[in-house]
Amino acid sequence: MVKVTYGIRFSKQSPLAQEIRLQKSKLKRYVVRNETRQACKTALLVADLYLSQADYIDTDLPESDQQQDRKDHASEALKFCTKSNPVFVKYDDYKQLARSYLLMLQCYQRLERFDDAFTLGNKLVDLFEQPNPKVKDSTLLQQSYKLVADTYFTHGLLGNHISKNSDLPFALEFYEKERTVLETMAPDVLKGDDVAAYADDKRSSDFNLGVVKSKLMNPSFSGRDGKAAEDHLKKAIKGSIDLDDVDSERKTWWELGNLFSKLGEFEKVVGCLEKELSLARKHNLGDELGSMIDLVKALVQLEDYSACMEICREMRQYVARTNTGDELETQNDLVQEIVDMVLTVQARRLELTELYKTAKEVHFDHNKSNNIDIHTSFYDYDNPRIRNAVIGRTMRRQIGTVCLSLGQLLSDSNLLTASQKVVDDGLSYVVDADTDDSNLKEDVSLPLMRLRIKLLQIKADNHWNLHDCSMDQLVKMNKTVIDLATMYLQDQQEQLEALLPSQTRNRDICHYYDHLQEAAQWRRAARVTEKKYNLLIGKQADEYEDDEIMHDDSTTDDEAMGDEYATNTPTAIALHPKSLFDASNNRTKLSVTVTLKLRNKNEKMLIVCDDDTDTLEWLDTQVARRAWQLYGIEPTISHFRLNDEDLFPDDTLFMLTNAAEITLEAVVHGYKEKSLLELYENSCSRLGKTPLAQIQRIFKEKATDTTHLSLSGTGLSSEGLDAIIEVIQKLPSPLASMDLSANLLRDGDVVHLFSAIACPPQLNLNSNLLTFDSLSFLVEKHSDSMESVELAYNFLGSTAQSRLEDLRQSCPKLYHFNIEGADICYPTSQPAHQVQPSQPAQPAQPAQQQTAPVPPLSVS
Repeated sequence: MVKVTYGIRFSKQSPLAQEIRLQKSKLKRYVVRNETRQACKTALLVADLYLSQADYIDTDLPESDQQQDRKDHASEALKFCTKSNPVFVKYDDYKQLARSYLLMLQCYQRLERFDDAFTLGNKLVDLFEQPNPKVKDSTLLQQSYKLVADTYFTHGLLGNHISKNSDLPFALEFYEKERTVLETMAPDVLKGDDVAAYADDKRSSDFNLGVVKSKLMNPSFSGRDGKAAEDHLKKAIKGSIDLDDVDSERKTWWELGNLFSKLGEFEKVVGCLEKELSLARKHNLGDELGSMIDLVKALVQLEDYSACMEICREMRQYVARTNTGDELETQNDLVQEIVDMVLTVQARRLELTELYKTAKEVHFDHNKSNNIDIHTSFYDYDNPRIRNAVIGRTMRRQIGTVCLSLGQLLSDSNLLTASQKVVDDGLSYVVDADTDDSNLKEDVSLPLMRLRIKLLQIKADNHWNLHDCSMDQLVKMNKTVIDLATMYLQDQQEQLEALLPSQTRNRDICHYYDHLQEAAQWRRAARVTEKKYNLLIGKQADEYEDDEIMHDDSTTDDEAMGDEYATNTPTAIALHPKSLFDASNNRTKLSVTVTLKLRNKNEKMLIVCDDDTDTLEWLDTQVARRAWQLYGIEPTISHFRLNDEDLFPDDTLFMLTNAAEITLEAVVHGYKEKSLLELYENSCSRLGKTPLAQIQRIFKEKATDTTHLSLSGTGLSSEGLDAIIEVIQKLPSPLASMDLSANLLRDGDVVHLFSAIACPPQLNLNSNLLTFDSLSFLVEKHSDSMESVELAYNFLGSTAQSRLEDLRQSCPKLYHFNIEGADICYPTSQPAHQVQPSQPAQPAQPAQQQTAPVPPLSVS
């Protein structure tokens, strides 16, 4: 394409630019001739060309520039239409006026001026209003209904803080009117391209009706069930196949999968997504990764984790095949996130299954020990009050904690239906039998209450995103969170962190349902909470737009009077009831002694807590960090125990005891894997040694294979040996080979090193400062493991000559022994099976490859 210059920027010239210039020239001639009506018709053609030109934006430009160019084209098109409209009205040319309105609607959509678009849409539809329509053209009427419906549908998908609950019902209304017009059109009189266009309009109509009815399929809109949406989408698929429109067919299969997902029919979801993926692969449509991710998520909800991992393997292969450079790394990270999600969900599901099983066993044993008949109501495990009273708070907290983790993970992965089921299960365990929303008490379990608040937050967010509840139900969920957080959360920061999401959600909910006065009240409450939170965590008040907070256009004059007034209004009192507790002014320092077992060795450490309202989750990170600093091991702590009672991450330290010092046991269930470089630098730091640059470089480059270690020529001596010993002791598997050649090691260093670690089968000690004492030590202590030993260019002395036979007998696996240049004289004749001085040194080979019988000892 030809490049033209605009300012300092190059841009690809649109193929429509020449046609636009031509039509503008015609327009000028018509104006000069005073042919006003013809000039206005040409102006509509120019406007249409400008809108079409938006499809030819230079994709090499930054995204922001592309968006601006599209808006510039739409603005130009709008100018030509606006100037033409008065002329069409003057001459009663309402058909051209309708065409102008259609173009203007498209401009308003691209400019995101939806209020103007809605107003204009009503004017457009009025032109066709019966019984005295100003325009009688079924094709224009069909296009008008469709474009108005598209406008409402687009606005309905802009997000909860912009869209309105009336958008999709209005879209459905106009899509149905469009369908009525299509049904009245006579396809038998159409010819040529008109037949295909009519068929495509029918397909598009079925698709749009199916999608909108699917999205409206919830209790708030009775009668809009899934069967009608399914029928429309299946008709759209058939229409796409008849038209050989693969892109439309693929998109429709995906929407049909969304419908079945909403209905909870995940086997059908998998079938739809497999159809979509097969179309993409067969016709090379691209974007297979997105389809495979959706398929994995559907399989997760079916709990078919083996199939999930198979799709993940296909994803890795697809990414490696279709990406390079930075894009390859980005896509690999995305695939890894999906893999981690699948594995974590599976682990949490298994953990929940075991907890449910244990809870039932506890419930059964309790009834059995108390001689309770299994046929009585007291045996009923499904009754939460009875069950929770029997299994105890510890078990309930365990179940609630896992449900919270799993529910949040599923919600973050947009698996909202599955998330909601898990959250509801968790809530049934954490709600105290003697506490409900209408009877809040002080003597409840605070850890359980924290779990309840967090689970309710996820529940409120899920229902809001699913749009499956009425406005009153949604607002009530968030008010419940606000009430509980205000009454039970003693830490001010924790309380504000719970209040802000609920207030923000209620603001968006009221805006969505067009309750603007209530939305303004919730917006005000959220801003006040946000300001308090930012001030609490140390941010300056002048960082925030106080003027906007106090004088927002949507607030009343009374609301702008300041925080003092705001806290005394009925609304504010309802939103922020006075807390029963206030621990913010009673924070004290606390010393916590933690005992834990690291590598089968009991250790003890002291952690000073500046704020006794910190949680055990904070303590977990502190213990792990301190253990790494002190012992070179970073443990993974499952939980803490106090007096043989399990504690949980959200427990605060001040809740555990009134003493200034407490002792906790940390239960370690694993250790965080560290790189060789991290282990080496940590060991040097703890031992007060300076790391050797050569060893740092080697460890940095050696990321995977830790069974073969080469530190040749690094300047290693007794000074840095202890750090190397610690690194080797922490390797996941024993060394198979070790190269310490060309260093400064002495006999004492060899003794020290191989007294602390096992001697690897293949050992290279060439070019050090060793004597025969090192060899004697190795034979004495590690004769059973040595297979290949390199001791060339050391100082073994003449005594080595008489010991070769002893070496052979003491080391049955030894097949290679290199003592070249080690001050030794070979005898003139020796048995062939003992010494073969004429043979060159054999290269060291991994022990696992020696499947043949051990050859005679090779000495060079």
